[in-house]
Amino acid sequence: MHRVLLGSFTYFGFLALGVDGALLAHLANEIGRGERNRVARLLAAGFRAYLPVTFVIVVAGLVYSLCIPHILVLGSLSTAEVVMGAVVMTGNLLWTPLTVFRALADAEQRGYLVKNLLTLQAIPLTGCLLVAARMGWGLPGQSLALVIAQAPTLTILAMRGLRAYPELRSVRVTPDDRAALWSLSWPTLAVSLSGQIALQSDNIVVGAFLGPASVTAFFLTQRLARLALAQLEGLGIATWAPLVELHAQEKHDPFRQRLLDLTSLLSGVGLATLGPIVVYNQPFMRLWVGPGYFAGYAVCVTASINAWLWSLSTLWSWPISGTGRVRHWLPYAVTSAVLNISISVFATIRLGVVGPLLGTLAAFVLVQSWALPRVLWELFSIEPRQLLGRAAVPLLWGGPYLGILWFAVQRHPPDRWVSLGLGAAGSMAGGAALWWFLSLTATDRSFWTSRLRILLRS
Repeated sequence: MHRVLLGSFTYFGFLALGVDGALLAHLANEIGRGERNRVARLLAAGFRAYLPVTFVIVVAGLVYSLCIPHILVLGSLSTAEVVMGAVVMTGNLLWTPLTVFRALADAEQRGYLVKNLLTLQAIPLTGCLLVAARMGWGLPGQSLALVIAQAPTLTILAMRGLRAYPELRSVRVTPDDRAALWSLSWPTLAVSLSGQIALQSDNIVVGAFLGPASVTAFFLTQRLARLALAQLEGLGIATWAPLVELHAQEKHDPFRQRLLDLTSLLSGVGLATLGPIVVYNQPFMRLWVGPGYFAGYAVCVTASINAWLWSLSTLWSWPISGTGRVRHWLPYAVTSAVLNISISVFATIRLGVVGPLLGTLAAFVLVQSWALPRVLWELFSIEPRQLLGRAAVPLLWGGPYLGILWFAVQRHPPDRWVSLGLGAAGSMAGGAALWWFLSLTATDRSFWTSRLRILLRS
């Protein structure tokens, strides 16, 4: 139930009316042009815009908390516990205004800082969860742990932002600054909502139609694929700001080449990572929580395919939103979302727990697979054939390689953590080697070698 609540509360962020995405796009472009004063004014405008919005979000969260017993299947949990857990989770929405400083760090190409802080955030979260469990606080205790764990990350980002831009305390926001934010807010809101439907609605659909017990197996079976997706998405998060900077400086040829190079990297590394996850997921689940929680290979395979497709679409969509051209992608995003949720509900009713994943896959195949390359061609003159070719090349060696791995693991399944870990790590390393030697040209390998040396020296 905690996962269902967390997924449903994610949608309250959209009541911020897309200010976060609009702020990101403007900040990245102004930082790329070196307009420091403009950056400070945009940050101040974003913070002030969030204040009334936060009040609306919190009120909506409280109303939703009282209505939950009439919306979700509660299972064995009492109505009072679920309502109280939702009310406490509403407190997490109070942090909304401070997210402007996270946007600043991302726009300044310091996504690694945000990522490291979010990783370290697991420490206070785990500690609070353990305390709540020991005290017997149930679902409200889990929600409180989440609220408390957010504080250190956002406080550190806020202090860093105020040190970097001390003029924030006195800068004057102009009507043009406010207009710039709101001009992109509505299309950004619609696109963000459409994207989150693919990621966050699955647990809600399963919980609503199949009950909370099904959510557990559904969530755990996808856990490795979701963790891999988070790492793959990190590549897009880490590189969108440099890409936008290249575009802002009118370096269009390097911009196009970097996006093609990143597509090849993400596709190959994604396949080398997600393929072994499919092969080893059942033995992993058996050792981790027992075979009774494995939701089946249909869930495992479809979730991994979706993670690979989602990571590529995220990489391709960042330049569109980051350069402030999100309106070009809006009609396709809405169409994809409507198709996704419609098929998800229908397939869940007819086929069970794999249904939401089939909805996501259908949206990728029927809409995003051709629409994203088309928009990138219209906006940045990136040849769709080149883009799709870079993404598809790893599939030529990936299919046979994963077939061999599947056969080997089915014949000799690992029965201990050590053998499972060594086998999975070796399989991922083998996939990465195949990408390096079979997908890349000598020029590509030279480029990535030089980049790696620069990274190691830094």
